Amino acid sequence: MIAVTRPAGAPILPAVLAWLDRMPSWGLAVAYLVVWVLAAWLAGRVLRRWLEHVAKHGRGELSEVMAKSLPRPAAIAVLLVALQIFQLCLNLAPSGMSTGHRIA
Repeated sequence: MIAVTRPAGAPILPAVLAWLDRMPSWGLAVAYLVVWVLAAWLAGRVLRRWLEHVAKHGRGELSEVMAKSLPRPAAIAVLLVALQIFQLCLNLAPSGMSTGHRIA
């Protein structure tokens, strides 16, 4: 692990930014992916438990079907949002759109 040294009383943001500059970009991408995969798993898990609870107390066939079918698409939606945010952070969308417009 890389140690961040800073004088006492100095703001932490410049030290963190300097540490991020030394970190390889693939490491940041992997960390980003791991965080969002965990967020997607957590979203699916929480939604599954909540819908199972609703289905148990509702006793309706529709609530049981929803409890079994909604958590996986919700987790996939979280991952798609993460990929879209990553694409916007890398500024891939505007250049791709301009390339498409030049071809057409």
